[in-house]
Amino acid sequence: MAQFRQISIKIADDDAHAVFVEGQAGKGHIVMISAKGKPTTSMFKHSDARYFDLADENTIEKIKVQDAYRINNIKYADIENDVVEQG
Repeated sequence: MAQFRQISIKIADDDAHAVFVEGQAGKGHIVMISAKGKPTTSMFKHSDARYFDLADENTIEKIKVQDAYRINNIKYADIENDVVEQG
């Protein structure tokens, strides 16, 4: 069963609403809201303002939710520090 974790990322230096959906072998995808249209790979930053190191496999695609996009094949280890603890 997929695990969902709220994460804190930035899109074009703005805080973004996002979740990491964990899949198989420590990889999954990020689902995020981008009211500015489809983001480019150079627009993504971790919560500490470091740019994401995205590869060709990290495609960005529109999903059928208004203003929502996802990044595919993200390793959980790469976003572990962005997880927002729920308490």
